[in-house]
This record gives sequence, structure tokens and C-alpha cells, in this order.
Amino acid sequence: MPNQEIIQVSSADDATIKAAILLIETTLTPYLHALTDSQRKGGVKMGDRSIAFVDKGDTYGKQFAPEMPASIKVADLSIHVNVVNMLSGYAKPLATILRGTEDTMMIAGKVAMETSLNVYAAIKQAAHNGVPGTQAAFNDMKERFPGGSHKKKTTVTPPIVPTTPTTPTV
Repeated sequence: MPNQEIIQVSSADDATIKAAILLIETTLTPYLHALTDSQRKGGVKMGDRSIAFVDKGDTYGKQFAPEMPASIKVADLSIHVNVVNMLSGYAKPLATILRGTEDTMMIAGKVAMETSLNVYAAIKQAAHNGVPGTQAAFNDMKERFPGGSHKKKTTVTPPIVPTTPTTPTV
């Protein structure tokens, strides 16, 4: 992981970001639908490489509307193509922001966890040395590791090699 400088978001920027997220959430949510895991797995999917194909389907569907069977709703296709294009314009920058947010959280979380483990070790040592107040802090922090150490101490006993007297062969 890259060694990054400490990131501090000002309280004003934090408030602005939260307001912007809330605005996007409240504005967009009424148009969004959730799928179950099984619904996500089934059916035909449209990926980035299919956009041109779908656009051509929309164009040719309109151009040859009289040739289309009644079961094909060409007008509905245009609506769905427009929705895909619009949502794609939202999804790409939101995905980039989400990825950057997750990566930055991972970096900050790694440093925070490593430092907290060092604090824990120092408090454990201080408690072992009888520094007042550190035993309670150690007991509080060790709740993160229920069950104690899972490392089993095993002693390795060297194998016993039987010694038999050797008889010289003649």
C-alpha cells in the first residue's frame, strides 16, 4: 500500500459532501430498483461492449418500424436505451468516487489498525509492569481478540533412534 500523508477532511467539506450525497440519494432513489441475487444471475445482460448493438437496435427498430411485429415495443426500447445512457453517465463517476473512497479507507484503516496494535502491545507491557490504570485499558482492548491466542505451543521431541550393537561382518 502506498505510504500516504494523513488525510483530514475539513468539517465544512464533510458537511458539503454529505449534503451532496443526500441530494443524489433522495433524487435518484425513486427511480432505482433492487434485484435479488438470483435475479442478478438470470437473464440477458448488457455490458459496455453491448451499447453499440443496443443503439443500433433502437435506430433500426425505428427505421423499420412497419416491419416489426406487434410484440416488439420500439417506443419502449428507446425509453430503455435513454435510461441506460443516462444512468451510465451517473454510474461511471460514482463508481470512480466509490473506488477511491474504499481505497483511501483501506489505506487509513491499515495505518490505524497497525498503530492500534502497537498501542495494545505497549499497554499490555505497561500492565505487565504494573503501571496504574493500564490493566483496565488492556482488558478493554483485548476484547478484540476473544479466546486469546490460537497459537498452540508444541514441543518438538527429537525422535529416539534405537541403538543396536553392530557386529562386524567378516
